[in-house]
Amino acid sequence: MKELLLLVPVLLLCSCGSKESKNNNSNAELGDSTVPIKIDVSVTDTELLTSDLYEIDSIVALETIETSLIGDIDKLEIYDGRIFVLDKYAANKLAIFSSHGSYIGNIGRQGGGPGEYDQIRDFCIDRENSRIIILDNHYNLLFFDSEGNYLERHKLVAPANSIEVISNGVVALFTDLQSSSYPFGDYKLKIYNYKDQEVISTKFLADQEQIVPYSDENFSKLNSALLLNYSTTDTIYSVSAEEVKPKYVINYEGDLKRPTDFFENLPPKSKRSQFIKESGYAGPPKGFMQTDKHISFQYSIKGFRYQTVFDKAANKVLHSNTSITNDYFYGSGKGPLTIIAVTESQFILLVEPQYVKMFREQNKSKNKETDYHPILKPILEGINGDENSMLLFVKMK
Repeated sequence: MKELLLLVPVLLLCSCGSKESKNNNSNAELGDSTVPIKIDVSVTDTELLTSDLYEIDSIVALETIETSLIGDIDKLEIYDGRIFVLDKYAANKLAIFSSHGSYIGNIGRQGGGPGEYDQIRDFCIDRENSRIIILDNHYNLLFFDSEGNYLERHKLVAPANSIEVISNGVVALFTDLQSSSYPFGDYKLKIYNYKDQEVISTKFLADQEQIVPYSDENFSKLNSALLLNYSTTDTIYSVSAEEVKPKYVINYEGDLKRPTDFFENLPPKSKRSQFIKESGYAGPPKGFMQTDKHISFQYSIKGFRYQTVFDKAANKVLHSNTSITNDYFYGSGKGPLTIIAVTESQFILLVEPQYVKMFREQNKSKNKETDYHPILKPILEGINGDENSMLLFVKMK
């Protein structure tokens, strides 16, 4: 197996700034430096194979033993030669694996004592201070050193569902929900200095109309560049301790463009997703991630998910497709692999053994052989479907 190149991780998306007035505009405050990402029907009608898009660097199988079991991967970061995997719901834990997938241990545990939590909402890593920070469902920040030793707990004065590091001792906190009973609860984004334990700035009023209901996929980071996207806007914001400003804006054109009175005619939140699906308008971008050369995100049209890749140097969309066939092992007509995280130069795709097994058995029932990519065949042929997920590190061709 090729040696795994551990570079800077990317995940979740972030934003900060000073207090501002209400804004129900979907693409507000756009400046000359904002990069438009244009999407129209002409880039959404091409059928592609996964092998057309990516070149495989390596695959990492996360070790499967009783203490290492995880259900879903909700967030992944790479730090100090280790892979940190958050499973918020099925296992409710933050697990650590080596760069080759060997299980090392967990950060904290469920409980009510020091270094324990009821439910994990999110986590981040402050590399400058060698701190691993867990955000729990009671708005506590739990601090651990790089070896996983518990250090201290901070009780937040502002609600948050997502967290990411901005700079030395400063983090971004985000929630799509309004909590007026809390200080700063009227704002979605709070910039928090955890060393001084104070909110230093806020942005985005929480009573803005949302295109779709609450999302917790907000932050993305590449090196020191932190980005935020959320369900009220098609704009992706650059975040620093000093300011928040638009960095990218998704421009849906032609039949995909929403009418100017779109926000004035939104139905109640409980019916909003169905309204978007039936209207034919594109939903807001989700899962926004970037490498040094490319940006990946998703949006939906009429219930179909479109995986989009933007070339930063060429300043153009390479593809925006719902018809991406995974030919690495699924065979014809199956869906694309999910991009779960990035490094500086790679996308990390999620390979779930239970689905590999399912499609292998489907092919067997039809007297068909399952074709595997040559690099993946030695690992995938022998799996039984009960293993932990596998991570596929790829580069765009």
